[in-house]
Amino acid sequence: MTLQPPVLPAGDREHRAVYDRRPLERLLRINAAGLARLADPDGDHDRELIVELLTTSCLLELARLASARLDLVSHLQAATDVLTELFPCTGCAIELHAPGLDAVAVAAGVPPEVPAVEAPLVVAGDVVGRIRFGPLRIELPPTDFFLRAAEELSTGVAAVVEAERLRRQASVAASHQAASSLSADDVERGLRRLVQALAAWPGVVAARLDVEHAAAGVPLFLRAGWWDGEGPHLDVEVQRAGIRVGLRRGRRDTGSTPSEPALEAVVTELEKSLERIDREHRLARESETDPLTGAGNRRRLHLALGSTLARARLEGERVALLALDLDHFKRVNDTLGHDVGDAVLVAAVRTLRLELRPWDELIRSGGEEFIVVAPACDVIEARRLGDRLLAALPEGCASALPVPWHQSASVGVAVFPDMADEARTLLRLADGALYRAKRSGRAMVCVAQPGDALSRMDDEPAPTPPHVVADRVLALDDALARWSPAPPDQPPRPDQPRPVHDGGAGPRRRVLARVRRSLRGHRPAS
Repeated sequence: MTLQPPVLPAGDREHRAVYDRRPLERLLRINAAGLARLADPDGDHDRELIVELLTTSCLLELARLASARLDLVSHLQAATDVLTELFPCTGCAIELHAPGLDAVAVAAGVPPEVPAVEAPLVVAGDVVGRIRFGPLRIELPPTDFFLRAAEELSTGVAAVVEAERLRRQASVAASHQAASSLSADDVERGLRRLVQALAAWPGVVAARLDVEHAAAGVPLFLRAGWWDGEGPHLDVEVQRAGIRVGLRRGRRDTGSTPSEPALEAVVTELEKSLERIDREHRLARESETDPLTGAGNRRRLHLALGSTLARARLEGERVALLALDLDHFKRVNDTLGHDVGDAVLVAAVRTLRLELRPWDELIRSGGEEFIVVAPACDVIEARRLGDRLLAALPEGCASALPVPWHQSASVGVAVFPDMADEARTLLRLADGALYRAKRSGRAMVCVAQPGDALSRMDDEPAPTPPHVVADRVLALDDALARWSPAPPDQPPRPDQPRPVHDGGAGPRRRVLARVRRSLRGHRPAS
């Protein structure tokens, strides 16, 4: 996925408008007039004075470049333009090999294969490059212009090289900070910040970050910057287990793009953060896991569904919710015992996980009910997934059941945002579709329909309002308080225990308990 707006190199983004060429254009007109006078052999003029004026104007423009805050390549390219346009040489080329930066080579005019003049570029006493001049277009008196131009350019290059180093360090530091500060609460947002920081490296026009790691959940394929139609070409790329990071440089390489070792260091920080988050997730899952089956509990359901729907809204993806219920499971418990029932539940969870993707969430929402949260899954894929689950369960649970018992299931499917855009409604739709599957004969998959959210509640007894329950219980309690069973007419024999007369309190408590249970709404048995 491509993030917009595109991120351009800092130099191109900030400095193109800083260097104003209008003074250069005025100098060009003045120098053109001076060159025309120099080219006139019959003219009456001071050739040495005119050469000195040309030299001064060129050196002033080179000095102005040093304050223009250009990136390294832009600075050197502008310098070659100035040298070829303000001085009568046919071409100029500059090569720079500054420590800690990539080599840079720029040229203007006709690149001199055999330079007429060559001068060194010196920074802090070290030769970091050379400037080569082509032949002159007109014959000039002897001049020290070339050495003076090299000295002036060296002064500007020293400041620009230091600025490039600082930009590089800042960009790498920002990426390190983004990679090391990933939060377990929102891993995807942190990874988006990281890929944007990578795309802002000097000389980089685009960055790519692919993460297939348990800490990230669903596989993420993130992009930032400017991706044209040239395909997925990457100039610098680093791959680790579950991580792939790549950078694309601009057509004009700034010479300061952090190298592969710098990118390796960022990826190492990213690996450490993902492992840390994975450990945090595993610790958190212990409190969100059903101790019997190892599936998630209702706490994980709410967390997983909330984060999955939030991501789906951001990415425009679909999310499928599958509600699954084991058919006639109560008969297994009542007939074969709870130990067999527990073994069936464990086998069912093991079987379901084999059919699910690594990033799908399996939740045990009730005794024999399960919910599957499937990101990036539309209704067709969800229906196929439900069919696979139903086909696998009988065989998967066979080892826990005696012959001829077998375990089937029913599945209800609801899809976000096609059927609902809110978690509560989505759960009710999936639950209603499940109940419709059970009423229709069980062992089938039903996709939610608009009425499913209400159909299940229509079939269940409506719960009595709390104030009505309270009034009925108080009235019944008052009536029972006035009723007391009479003591037995005949006294017991000496060898029999004497009955305790409690004034009717025992029967009253038992009757009240039965009434309270009858006043509550109960879900029909599966």
